[in-house]
Amino acid sequence: DKEFIQSKNIEEHKKIVIELLKNGFAYKCYCSEKEIEQQKNKAKKTNTPYIYNRKCRDSKNISVANDIKPVIRFKSKISGNSIIKDLVQGDINISNSTIEDFVILRKDGSPTYQLSAVVDDHKMNITHVIRGDDHKINTFKQKQIYESMKWKIPEFAHIPLIHSTEGKKLS
Repeated sequence: DKEFIQSKNIEEHKKIVIELLKNGFAYKCYCSEKEIEQQKNKAKKTNTPYIYNRKCRDSKNISVANDIKPVIRFKSKISGNSIIKDLVQGDINISNSTIEDFVILRKDGSPTYQLSAVVDDHKMNITHVIRGDDHKINTFKQKQIYESMKWKIPEFAHIPLIHSTEGKKLS
Protein backbone atom coordinates (compact mmCIF):
# COMPACT_ATOMS: atom_id res chain seq x y z
CA ASP A 1 0.00 0.00 0.00
CA LYS A 2 1.02 3.56 -0.70
CA GLU A 3 1.73 5.82 2.26
CA PHE A 4 -0.33 8.98 2.64
CA ILE A 5 1.47 12.19 3.65
CA GLN A 6 -0.96 14.90 4.76
CA SER A 7 1.45 17.80 4.23
CA LYS A 8 1.60 17.00 0.50
CA ASN A 9 -2.12 17.78 0.16
CA ILE A 10 -2.15 21.35 1.48
CA GLU A 11 -3.13 22.84 -1.89
CA GLU A 12 -6.12 20.46 -2.05
CA HIS A 13 -7.11 21.51 1.49
CA LYS A 14 -6.92 25.20 0.49
CA LYS A 15 -9.18 24.55 -2.52
CA ILE A 16 -11.82 23.17 -0.16
CA VAL A 17 -11.53 26.30 2.02
CA ILE A 18 -12.18 28.46 -1.07
CA GLU A 19 -15.22 26.33 -1.88
CA LEU A 20 -16.53 26.61 1.69
CA LEU A 21 -16.08 30.41 1.59
CA LYS A 22 -17.79 30.67 -1.81
CA ASN A 23 -20.77 28.59 -0.64
CA GLY A 24 -21.25 30.54 2.62
CA PHE A 25 -20.00 27.82 5.00
CA ALA A 26 -16.92 29.76 6.12
CA TYR A 27 -15.84 33.36 6.66
CA LYS A 28 -12.77 35.53 7.16
CA CYS A 29 -12.07 36.45 10.79
CA TYR A 30 -9.98 39.57 11.41
CA CYS A 31 -10.01 39.40 15.22
CA SER A 32 -6.58 40.08 16.66
CA GLU A 33 -4.78 37.60 18.85
CA LYS A 34 -5.22 40.09 21.70
CA GLU A 35 -9.02 40.07 21.23
CA ILE A 36 -9.12 36.27 21.21
CA GLU A 37 -6.91 36.13 24.32
CA GLN A 38 -9.29 38.54 26.11
CA GLN A 39 -12.24 36.29 25.21
CA LYS A 40 -10.38 33.23 26.53
CA ASN A 41 -9.47 35.01 29.79
CA LYS A 42 -13.08 36.12 30.28
CA ALA A 43 -14.28 32.54 29.83
CA LYS A 44 -11.63 31.30 32.27
CA LYS A 45 -12.73 33.85 34.92
CA THR A 46 -16.37 32.79 34.62
CA ASN A 47 -15.35 29.12 34.51
CA THR A 48 -17.13 28.56 31.19
CA PRO A 49 -15.70 26.85 28.11
CA TYR A 50 -14.23 29.28 25.58
CA ILE A 51 -16.28 29.66 22.43
CA TYR A 52 -15.34 32.31 19.85
CA ASN A 53 -17.95 35.09 20.03
CA ARG A 54 -18.58 35.02 16.24
CA LYS A 55 -17.84 38.75 15.94
CA CYS A 56 -16.70 38.43 12.29
CA ARG A 57 -19.44 36.00 11.23
CA ASP A 58 -21.65 38.92 10.24
CA SER A 59 -19.76 41.09 7.75
CA LYS A 60 -21.36 44.25 9.25
CA ASN A 61 -19.15 43.80 12.33
CA ILE A 62 -15.86 43.62 10.46
CA SER A 63 -13.39 46.47 10.61
CA VAL A 64 -10.25 45.47 8.78
CA ALA A 65 -6.87 46.82 9.76
CA ASN A 66 -4.51 46.69 6.79
CA ASP A 67 -1.89 44.70 8.65
CA ILE A 68 -4.20 41.95 9.94
CA LYS A 69 -4.27 38.74 7.92
CA PRO A 70 -7.48 36.85 8.57
CA VAL A 71 -7.98 33.29 9.68
CA ILE A 72 -10.79 31.40 7.96
CA ARG A 73 -13.44 30.04 10.30
CA PHE A 74 -16.05 27.40 9.56
CA LYS A 75 -19.57 28.75 10.05
CA SER A 76 -20.94 26.20 12.53
CA LYS A 77 -24.64 25.69 13.07
CA ILE A 78 -25.92 27.94 15.86
CA SER A 79 -29.34 26.49 16.65
CA GLY A 80 -30.70 22.99 17.06
CA ASN A 81 -28.84 19.80 17.90
CA SER A 82 -26.47 17.44 16.13
CA ILE A 83 -26.43 13.69 16.54
CA ILE A 84 -23.58 11.27 15.90
CA LYS A 85 -24.61 7.65 15.57
CA ASP A 86 -21.64 6.20 17.45
CA LEU A 87 -20.89 2.52 16.84
CA VAL A 88 -19.83 2.05 20.48
CA GLN A 89 -21.87 4.56 22.49
CA GLY A 90 -25.06 4.82 20.44
CA ASP A 91 -26.58 8.19 19.63
CA ILE A 92 -24.59 11.14 21.00
CA ASN A 93 -26.64 14.34 20.94
CA ILE A 94 -25.25 17.82 21.59
CA SER A 95 -26.52 21.37 21.24
CA ASN A 96 -25.05 23.09 18.18
CA SER A 97 -24.51 26.22 20.29
CA THR A 98 -21.61 24.42 22.01
CA ILE A 99 -19.69 24.04 18.72
CA GLU A 100 -17.70 27.18 18.02
CA ASP A 101 -16.92 28.66 14.62
CA PHE A 102 -13.58 26.87 14.47
CA VAL A 103 -10.54 27.89 12.45
CA ILE A 104 -9.96 25.87 9.26
CA LEU A 105 -7.15 28.00 7.77
CA ARG A 106 -4.55 29.82 9.88
CA LYS A 107 -3.21 33.34 9.19
CA ASP A 108 -0.13 31.80 7.54
CA GLY A 109 -2.36 29.93 5.05
CA SER A 110 -1.89 26.50 6.59
CA PRO A 111 -4.95 24.29 7.14
CA THR A 112 -5.91 23.05 10.59
CA TYR A 113 -6.37 19.45 11.70
CA GLN A 114 -10.18 19.70 11.53
CA LEU A 115 -10.13 20.51 7.82
CA SER A 116 -7.18 18.34 6.79
CA ALA A 117 -8.53 15.24 8.50
CA VAL A 118 -11.88 15.52 6.70
CA VAL A 119 -10.42 16.28 3.27
CA ASP A 120 -7.88 13.46 3.51
CA ASP A 121 -10.34 10.93 4.94
CA HIS A 122 -12.76 11.77 2.12
CA LYS A 123 -10.01 11.49 -0.49
CA MET A 124 -8.95 8.08 0.88
CA ASN A 125 -12.58 6.84 1.06
CA ILE A 126 -12.29 6.20 4.81
CA THR A 127 -15.45 4.43 5.95
CA HIS A 128 -14.80 4.14 9.72
CA VAL A 129 -13.09 6.48 12.18
CA ILE A 130 -12.20 5.10 15.60
CA ARG A 131 -10.92 7.62 18.13
CA GLY A 132 -10.78 8.32 21.84
CA ASP A 133 -13.63 9.83 23.83
CA ASP A 134 -11.64 13.05 24.15
CA HIS A 135 -12.13 13.71 20.42
CA LYS A 136 -15.94 13.64 20.35
CA ILE A 137 -16.20 17.41 19.81
CA ASN A 138 -13.88 17.06 16.79
CA THR A 139 -16.30 14.54 15.31
CA PHE A 140 -19.17 17.04 15.55
CA LYS A 141 -17.04 19.75 13.91
CA GLN A 142 -15.87 17.43 11.15
CA LYS A 143 -19.38 16.12 10.51
CA GLN A 144 -20.45 19.67 9.63
CA ILE A 145 -17.64 19.93 7.06
CA TYR A 146 -18.72 16.63 5.49
CA GLU A 147 -22.33 17.84 5.35
CA SER A 148 -21.44 21.22 3.81
CA MET A 149 -19.38 19.50 1.10
CA LYS A 150 -22.14 16.89 0.54
CA TRP A 151 -19.62 14.11 1.15
CA LYS A 152 -20.45 10.70 2.58
CA ILE A 153 -19.95 10.78 6.35
CA PRO A 154 -17.92 7.88 7.74
CA GLU A 155 -19.06 5.74 10.66
CA PHE A 156 -17.63 6.91 13.99
CA ALA A 157 -16.70 4.97 17.11
CA HIS A 158 -15.45 6.64 20.30
CA ILE A 159 -13.66 4.44 22.80
CA PRO A 160 -12.57 5.09 26.38
CA LEU A 161 -9.06 6.40 26.81
CA ILE A 162 -6.29 4.05 27.83
CA HIS A 163 -4.16 5.17 30.78
CA SER A 164 -0.80 4.04 32.08
CA THR A 165 -0.37 2.67 35.60
CA GLU A 166 0.62 6.24 36.59
CA GLY A 167 -2.75 7.48 35.28
CA LYS A 168 -1.34 9.29 32.25
CA LYS A 169 -3.21 9.17 28.94
CA LEU A 170 -1.57 6.87 26.38
CA SER A 171 -1.65 8.10 22.80
